[in-house]
Amino acid sequence: MAAFDRRLSDKALDALARMAEDGGGNWWRDLLSLWAPSGHEGELRLAIRDGSLNFYSCGQSLARITLARDGGPTLSVHAKYVTGRSEGPQEYVALRAGEGRDANGAVC
Repeated sequence: MAAFDRRLSDKALDALARMAEDGGGNWWRDLLSLWAPSGHEGELRLAIRDGSLNFYSCGQSLARITLARDGGPTLSVHAKYVTGRSEGPQEYVALRAGEGRDANGAVC
């Protein structure tokens, strides 16, 4: 059985650092602006889980970031957090680095 790993690859760290340093807005910067370590004021908590990142609020998973072999991040978030509509199927929206979605869930 493989050991559970709580770290990210150097490629993943580099990709996320580039997004954090980007002068424009992006989903990674938005998540970081709401994050705080446990015991501090903040909306989101972060867990590193075997090469991916999970953001939580009040014990509920809000966003998961997976990283491709090349380090490119993809955010998966429930559609209700993008569209504001809570009814409907359990649908998730995936955003790659540099992508955004409008209130209807369309890539913009």
